[in-house]
Order: sequence, then C-alpha cells, then structure tokens
Amino acid sequence: MRSRFGGGDVTSGRVDTWRQVAADWRHASVAGKLFGDARTSRAVVTRLDDGAPPQGPRRKLNTDNAAVGAFRRGGVLGGLAFLFGVLLLGWHAVTRRRAAWFTITALSMLPPIVTEDWLLGGANGVLWLLLLAGEAGVTTSSSTMD
Repeated sequence: MRSRFGGGDVTSGRVDTWRQVAADWRHASVAGKLFGDARTSRAVVTRLDDGAPPQGPRRKLNTDNAAVGAFRRGGVLGGLAFLFGVLLLGWHAVTRRRAAWFTITALSMLPPIVTEDWLLGGANGVLWLLLLAGEAGVTTSSSTMD
C-alpha cells in the first residue's frame, strides 16, 4: 500500500492514472476513441504529476487495471471485447462441468482485474495459457467421446 508517487494516496496513484486515460480518450480522434491509443506499442500512460523532475523524462506507466488497459489499448471496441471475454470466461467456468482447477483458475483471474494489468499478457500470461490448455483438453476429450 506504499504510494509510488509520495503523499497519502491509498491507490498508489492508480486513480490518477485512470483519470489520465479518460482525459487522453476525450482528446483522441474518432479512430483513437474507437480503436485505442497507438502512440506506443504498450499504450502506456504519461502523467505530468508522476514524481519525476519537471525537466526530466516522464515515467511511462501501465494502467494497473486490466479493463482500463483494454480500453487504453483498444478504445471502446477493445473495452467491449474485454468485457465480453470476462463475462464469457465467468459464464463458461461456472455453467459447464469442468475440472475444479479450471473453475478455480478462471474465477481467481477476476479480482486482479481491478489492480493489475497483467491479465492482458506480459510476463504473467501463463494463466491464459493454462486456461487455453484446459479448454483444449476438455474439448478434445469430449469430441473423441462423441
């Protein structure tokens, strides 16, 4: 809970970063609003109040929120695709008969959406690979039983 930018912000600057994403979106072109930020490959957020010296280089921050990250990277369409994917993942995990590890893994990915951006890939994409392997295993075994 230590603040990255000093002061007493319990969100460690996340809310200000999310506000910056919204401000950047409001000033984006129609294509930028629909398809997301294309200025950098990682769609990072640059804040003027990031704690760096005024004349120094600005910190490139990630969004620390998977939904906001999807919106930043993919605009309105990316945000909608992310929402659809999360709803589909949750529905698929609880409505079909699955191995317990699949359901636990799928549902455990939901809470970090609020505080982490790694659900979209990066170093921790292994959970997505695990779910994909589980889905492939269930699909393959059910198709061979037919």
